[in-house]
Amino acid sequence: LPPGAKSDVHSREEEEILYVLEGEQVIVTPEGETHHLVPGSLLFIPPGTTHQHTNPYNAPVRFLGIFSPPTGMGRAIRKRPVAKESEKR
Repeated sequence: LPPGAKSDVHSREEEEILYVLEGEQVIVTPEGETHHLVPGSLLFIPPGTTHQHTNPYNAPVRFLGIFSPPTGMGRAIRKRPVAKESEKR
């Protein structure tokens, strides 16, 4: 997630687990609940939970999203080809 970026406000049918690899992000809900995530943070988001990913910081954030069962976004991510090391960055 680039610096200053926000996702759309959304919810998913599946469980979502976020694991932050680098950078920081804030997950917010319409009710005003916030979760500040730093590298090594793990957050479980139950199915149907409305939320938004935000990066109010000056550095990009990389995180791993795990979806169960693999439907919707999980299925789309699973279909992406794996980049070769020479193609990364």
